[in-house]
Amino acid sequence: MKKISVLFVLVLCVVLTGCGKKKLLCSYSSTDSYRGSDSILAKFTFKKDGKIDRYIVNEKVEFTDKYLKDTNSSVDDQLKAAEEYCKNSIPKTDKIKCNAVKNSNKALSVIIEYNLSDMTKEDIQKLNLSDYLESKYDDVKKQYEGQGFTCK
Repeated sequence: MKKISVLFVLVLCVVLTGCGKKKLLCSYSSTDSYRGSDSILAKFTFKKDGKIDRYIVNEKVEFTDKYLKDTNSSVDDQLKAAEEYCKNSIPKTDKIKCNAVKNSNKALSVIIEYNLSDMTKEDIQKLNLSDYLESKYDDVKKQYEGQGFTCK
């Protein structure tokens, strides 16, 4: 029983500390009475040296009926456009993933995941992510909060 308690405490410590990696979660949402709502969730994981290891951005868009009617489109049409964006603008590799998913008849999400620590400097520069090469936790938090995000 004592071994199980010790093991539980060790597992709990690893889970709570994230194996020494620091995390930052930034969110932003806006609503337009015509187009609908847009929410962005940016999640950063930092290595022990303070540099960004992984960056995931999830943007969810919920369209109004009026917008879909006026643009003569559907969420499926918007989804196809998002899938094309992923296919043509984001190189799909084991280091970068881009997925577009339909959440409902009025909403979709685009999720992009960058494993920066596995990418070359050239890859990062091609994607206009050079600012993240040397950015640390406080730099990223300040930058995102300056753009209206709430970070914790």
